[in-house]
Amino acid sequence: MLESGDARRWLHLHDIEVLRRWAKASPPPGDILLVRPLLRLAPFKDTLQAKRLLLAEQVFWGGLDEIRIRIYLGHLRHYTSAVRSALHGSAPTLRESYEVRVACALQNLPFTPLRDYGLTRMIEEAMRNTGSIMGEDAVKFLPDSARNFAGL
Repeated sequence: MLESGDARRWLHLHDIEVLRRWAKASPPPGDILLVRPLLRLAPFKDTLQAKRLLLAEQVFWGGLDEIRIRIYLGHLRHYTSAVRSALHGSAPTLRESYEVRVACALQNLPFTPLRDYGLTRMIEEAMRNTGSIMGEDAVKFLPDSARNFAGL
């Protein structure tokens, strides 16, 4: 992607020296700046600020993953409890076990847990957490993560 001129390369660069080198060779295009605001600082003359904002991106993505996993795990408890109850004391065949698990899933797991929780709520929570750790000024440079949940 880097050498082919694919603009999406800018979304996958996380090393300040590589970012600086590519920014000098060819600045990031405007549409990519909307997705990853950190790139507005290219060619990254203030290395410490750029490194801090790169770290803020990592904190944000990690926090967003933690929220997503917490949502899934919250639903998993009800499901596993239902499966245990349904299979308690039995030695089902693989097919019977599968059928019980599917039935329990249909009864206990939501089809769209992230959407039910609220995609915007989830993103805003991760942004607030990042701001409290990395400073509120870093939040305005966080990437547009909503596009990663399109279609959910």
